[in-house]
Amino acid sequence: MEERILNEADMQQPNFQSTYYGDYYKRLLQIKRRYDLDNIFYDKALVGGSDR
Repeated sequence: MEERILNEADMQQPNFQSTYYGDYYKRLLQIKRRYDLDNIFYDKALVGGSDR
């Protein structure tokens, strides 16, 4: 897997989540939805950030 730096995420890029989180994105999203019910940990570049 090619390494990416999240601070340099281009959120205009289609499917940027897959580019920056790779195969881990789906699992990370499941974990976030389970433990962060109030969506406290939010940023557009973070896991689940495009859900808002």
